[in-house]
Amino acid sequence: MTQFLMPSTAKDLGFDYVMDKLQPVSPYGREAKEGMRPFLPGMEEELEEELDRLECFYNRYRENPGAFADIRALLAKLKEIRNSINKTAAGVLDDVELFEIKSFLFILHEISQLVLETGLGEIIELYPLPYLQRLFDPEDKGRRGFFIEDKYSEDLRDIRKKRRETERKIRSENAKLHSAFYQSFRTKLNPNGEIEVSKSSVKLMEKMKQSGLLMYSRENFATVTFAIKPTPRLEELNSQLASLKAEEDEEEQKIRKMLTAEVSMHKDVLMENINSLAILDLLIAKVCLAVGTKSVRPLITGKRAIMIKNGRHVLLEDILRQKGLEFIPVSINMHSPVSIITGANMGGKTVDLKLVGLLTVMAQYGLFVPADEMSLGLRRFIFFSGSFRESLTEGLSSFGAEIKAIGEVISHGPSEGLILIDELARGTNPPEAISIATALIERLMECSCLTLITTHFHQLTSIRGVSHFRVKGLANLNLESLSQEISCNFAEGVETLNRYMDYHLEEVEDQKDMPKDAIKVARIMGFDDEILDEAEKILAGICATDREVLTCQKN
Repeated sequence: MTQFLMPSTAKDLGFDYVMDKLQPVSPYGREAKEGMRPFLPGMEEELEEELDRLECFYNRYRENPGAFADIRALLAKLKEIRNSINKTAAGVLDDVELFEIKSFLFILHEISQLVLETGLGEIIELYPLPYLQRLFDPEDKGRRGFFIEDKYSEDLRDIRKKRRETERKIRSENAKLHSAFYQSFRTKLNPNGEIEVSKSSVKLMEKMKQSGLLMYSRENFATVTFAIKPTPRLEELNSQLASLKAEEDEEEQKIRKMLTAEVSMHKDVLMENINSLAILDLLIAKVCLAVGTKSVRPLITGKRAIMIKNGRHVLLEDILRQKGLEFIPVSINMHSPVSIITGANMGGKTVDLKLVGLLTVMAQYGLFVPADEMSLGLRRFIFFSGSFRESLTEGLSSFGAEIKAIGEVISHGPSEGLILIDELARGTNPPEAISIATALIERLMECSCLTLITTHFHQLTSIRGVSHFRVKGLANLNLESLSQEISCNFAEGVETLNRYMDYHLEEVEDQKDMPKDAIKVARIMGFDDEILDEAEKILAGICATDREVLTCQKN
C-alpha cells in the first residue's frame, strides 16, 4: 500500500470533517492547506520542526489573541496577485491590477508589524517594501485606492492643468449657448444640450431650425430631437480637449509602465512574502483549530507504539454536544503489534478504532490532537476495514470485500502501517471466522505494522502476544436500581442504557470470564429469566473450554 490515506478512509475516520474546520482566510493560505501532505517514517525531523512552529504560535496566541485576530482580519483582505506579478515580465498592469498590488503592499506592512510585535518574526520572515509602497503613494497620504497622481510627472501635472482650464472654458461657452437658447425659447436644454419637440408643434420646430442655435440630431415617429449647435470657438476648445486627453492617456501609460517595471524588479521578494503569508495563514488556522478542539502537541517517537490519554473524536464530540451530551474520552496504549478491543454492542468499539486512526492522521499532518497526551511513531499508511466493507460494484459480500481489502494490505509486505479492522470476519460463520482471524492475527504479529482490531470473538484475545482492551460497558452497573429506573418503553430503555454505558477502555492482563453485557441488557429490558439463567450456564461452559485451550497454548 503506497497511499497514506484513501479518500474513503479519510471520510470514515472523520479527517475530512477536521480539515473542513481548518480554515485559512487568504487565497495563499487556502492553497497551502490544499498542499498539506502527511509526514511519513523518515520525516520525523521535519514534523518536529512543524510542531515546534505550531507550538510557538499556539503559545503566542494564548498571550495575545487580539493581535492574532488582527492579523487574520488583514490576511482575509489579501487578493490573488501572483498572475499580475507574472504579467509584469511581458505586459503592462492596468489600474485594477496596480490597485491590488498597492493594497497588498499596505497589508504586508501592517502584518509585518504585528508579526514582530507578537514575537513571531523568528518563524515568519516578511520583507515589507517601503520604497515600492511609497512609489504607489507618492504624496504619502496613506490612500488605499489607486490613482495616477500629478506628482508622478511634471508633464502630467501640466497636461492636467491645461485640460482643467480647457474644460472650464468649454463649460463657459456652453453656458452662453444655453443662456442664448433660453432667451429665445424660454425653456431649458437637457444636460446633454438637447431638446425634444413634438412633430405636432410645426411652428416651434420651424423656429428652432431658423434660430441658428440648434441642429437636427435624430427623430422617431412622434418627436424630433435638436442639439445645441457648437460655435467655432467651442469646436476649437473640444479639439484641444481631445488632444490633451490623448496626451494625458499617453503620459499615464508611461507611468503604468514605470510602476509595472518596478513591480517586476521586486518580483522575487513579493513572491517570497506571499509564501511566508501562506505559511502564516495556515499556521494561524492550525492554532484556531487546536484552540477550538482543546488539542495538544503529539510526542513523536521512534517506536511502533501509539499511546493516547483521554483522546476525543472531533466529529462525534460535536454531534454529541449538539444533543446536549458529552463525549467520554478514550485512553489506550497500543504497545503490542496487535491489539484487540472487545465489548458489548453500543460500547463504542468502532468509535475507539476511528479515534486512534483520526488522531494518528492529524498528528502526521502536523496538527495538534484532541487529547490530554499522545505519543506515536510515524506510520507509512493507515488502513480502515470499514472503508472497504461494501463493494457493490464488484458484487462482493461484506465479508468478501473486507477480506479482499485486508489481503491487498498484507500482500505489500511488512510496511510500517496502521491497520484498523472493525469486527474482523463478522460476515461469515463463527468457526471459520475465528480460524481466519487467528491465522491473520498471527501473520500480523510478525510484520512491522501496528494493528487494532475490534471483535466479539473472545477467543482471539488468547493469542500469544496480543494486547487485550475491553470496553467497561455495564461491568460496574447496579442492575436492580437500573431496572427500576427503566420503564417498559423500549426507546426510553435504550436511551437510559446509553447514558449509563461506561465507554472507557481497560487493558485486560489476565483472561477472565467472558463479559455478560448482552445478558445484562436482556435482563434489564425484561427478557425471560429462565432463558437467561440457562444462557449463563452455557456461557460458563464456553469460558471453561476457552481456559483449557489457553492453558494448552501456554504449555
